[in-house]
Amino acid sequence: MNDDRFDELLANYDEPLAKGSSDCEPISGDDDVLRQRLVDGRACLDLLESVFPRHPVSAVDELAGVLALAHLRWIGIGTDDPQ
Repeated sequence: MNDDRFDELLANYDEPLAKGSSDCEPISGDDDVLRQRLVDGRACLDLLESVFPRHPVSAVDELAGVLALAHLRWIGIGTDDPQ
């Protein structure tokens, strides 16, 4: 698989996300591995944006980010405890 293509497609998704837009191109193509990596990558970027937004947010959006971070800590991600 071409990592450069993945990087380009994920960056194209991240640009409007950083500006607060949720408009994006649908994931398409014949490469199932690339398509799944993009689904996973977009989900990761969406989660990061909800926790650490790069644009002005409303109180509701801020609460959603706080709850997402609390959920990550509850399931053991983002803690210093190695368990």
